[in-house]
Amino acid sequence: DPKHQGEDIGTIKWYETIYQETAKRKMVVNAHGSNKPTGERRVYPNVINREGVYGNEFAKVGSSVTVNNMFVRNVIGPTDFTPVLDPLSNNLTKAHQMALAILYESGIPSMADNENAYTKDPDIYSFYKSIPSSRLKTLYLSGKLDDYYVGAVQSDKHWFVGAITTLDNEITIDFSFLDDGEYTAEIFSDTDKTGKAVKMETLTVTNKSEKTFSLYENGGLAIRLTKKS
Repeated sequence: DPKHQGEDIGTIKWYETIYQETAKRKMVVNAHGSNKPTGERRVYPNVINREGVYGNEFAKVGSSVTVNNMFVRNVIGPTDFTPVLDPLSNNLTKAHQMALAILYESGIPSMADNENAYTKDPDIYSFYKSIPSSRLKTLYLSGKLDDYYVGAVQSDKHWFVGAITTLDNEITIDFSFLDDGEYTAEIFSDTDKTGKAVKMETLTVTNKSEKTFSLYENGGLAIRLTKKS
């Protein structure tokens, strides 16, 4: 029964014990409620996730936190933000939450919404099922601290793009990272400034395409790209 608490040295040593014992048993670890990662995966690849973030359980977490986390927390390792779909407050919209499921690297994300939230809409359900647990490539596309962030992720079957913003914004996405050929882009965006619902539209894009999107305050954009055969 450990006597340590918080993030003192005893806790850090206890993490090390857990990582070693689970590795012996070929178990994976999601260290939830923990501090930020500090390179453990180089020694323990079974430690696939950490929390270490001001996450969705704090219902009032706002877009300035999530945007800035892309530049600070997200770059140092897997981040379990406890993503939801339906907004917990007026601080993050539904499309913003969908974008976070792309932008936060998370080996086993603790999907924190009601099951029906993800399954009742077939398009949204398909989108979430296809988000990769491991990424072939992660790209920074554009952004600015306190303002907005756009990134792209490649899986074995799809490319995904996530965009999040703090204020009303016009965001241009350059699709030059795509291979040659045409792609079907399924674009999920907020229907209005309340951020309670999303709409999906479909476009055809290539690596020569550049598209500008209007995002609402605290809003976002989530895109799944599938290469046409």
